[in-house]
Amino acid sequence: MAYTAEDVKKLREQTAAGMLDCKKALDEADGDYQKAVEIIRVKGQKGVTKREGRATSNGLVTAKAESDFGVMLELNCETDFVAKNDGYKNLVQSIVDLALEKLPSSVEDLKALPYDSKLSVDEKIIEQVGVIGEKLDLSNYAVVKADKVVAYNHPGNQLATLVGLNSGSDVVEDAGRQVAMQIAAM
Repeated sequence: MAYTAEDVKKLREQTAAGMLDCKKALDEADGDYQKAVEIIRVKGQKGVTKREGRATSNGLVTAKAESDFGVMLELNCETDFVAKNDGYKNLVQSIVDLALEKLPSSVEDLKALPYDSKLSVDEKIIEQVGVIGEKLDLSNYAVVKADKVVAYNHPGNQLATLVGLNSGSDVVEDAGRQVAMQIAAM
């Protein structure tokens, strides 16, 4: 079964794998698009074991709050180059949004949540290890519940805070933001 350059481009956009990897996957799959997606996913999972011993000293910390609850998580990677990548930032934000929606109680519970119809959060992270080529580690996660929760994300996404307050008025929210920024400054 033949494939076109447009098929390679579409596969690259869906998987974020390199052009050559997409071409090789389509060759191996005899042009079958779905089979090529699976080949890229499996190839990425094989690369995970090679990266096990690597340190993840960079990454993003992100917090998000809605009214009376908030979540914060840290997804680590090996280099700041990856941490600054828009695709990586979008991955972190999608996991934060999912966590805020489902409010799991621990990192393990968050990793077990369905990310989409096919993958759990943990499986999505493993898939991205193969795509990005670096070890990723969802290392920290927290939930705060209070009358009013305020999130603050410091520029650069290396530091975030959540503050829980006993009252939900607008004045308290502004005070909460000020407290959150002071915590980040400390």
